[in-house]
Amino acid sequence: MRLRLLFFMTLAGIAVLPVIALASWIFVDVLDREIESVSDKHLVIAKNIGEALERYAVDLKNGFELVAAMPADVRETPAVSSSRPFRRITS
Repeated sequence: MRLRLLFFMTLAGIAVLPVIALASWIFVDVLDREIESVSDKHLVIAKNIGEALERYAVDLKNGFELVAAMPADVRETPAVSSSRPFRRITS
């Protein structure tokens, strides 16, 4: 009886080891693919944000240059006027 149990445990161990090895190999492979996919997606997002910030900087620079090139009388608006003194709103 003891020999049968030893024989059964040995064969069960031999059968389970390849299953565990295959499962861990598949898990590691799937994990590596997912990390690579996420890295690629983050790279695309970073490039898009970089391009948007670059466009924003160019637009902002062009806007400032446009306002600076305007004559002083055109630049003054009712909201921003040098003829009216600044009034404090807070008490």
